Amino acid sequence: FKNEEEDRDVMVKKVINAVKALHALAKTLRAKRFEKGALSLNKKKIRFVFEDFNSRLSPQGVALERSGEANWLVEEFMLHANCRVGEKVFQFLPKQALLRKHPAPTKIQQMADAAKLFGFEINASTSANLSASLQKYADKPECDTLRFMATLCMQLAKYTHGEESEAVVVSHYALAAPLYTHFTSPI
Repeated sequence: FKNEEEDRDVMVKKVINAVKALHALAKTLRAKRFEKGALSLNKKKIRFVFEDFNSRLSPQGVALERSGEANWLVEEFMLHANCRVGEKVFQFLPKQALLRKHPAPTKIQQMADAAKLFGFEINASTSANLSASLQKYADKPECDTLRFMATLCMQLAKYTHGEESEAVVVSHYALAAPLYTHFTSPI
């Protein structure tokens, strides 16, 4: 029995160390992604608060929540996998590659002009500048509104295959990634 306890303790320590290492790597990947111009358009999510977990019939109220670091860790590795698989598929099977294309927004400057009327300076010339501009207001109550307005300006992402991709540059504007596919399930 003592060996089982020791084995469990050793395993728990290994898991903790592995998750800490993954967290550090995810933070580095995330920082690099945002340096390249990726957008963070996440907004607070509304969730219902119930009397207890099993009682879904009588909500006591609502609460606002944001994704935490555990969510970011999973998201970061999913995005990284999807980018790397997109690159490899396009490298080895360029005509058959099924890629996700997200064009730059066409009306983002109108959003920036509207925000300026309310005292918000938004530089929308690139995804990196838009991201930095929105980040300046992260602690303000209006931040979610600004992010929502930016989201409304976004064009819908669509799939394209390699033959269509050769004539145009494939890129994902919001992720600031040249090649992206859904190798993992969509987030």
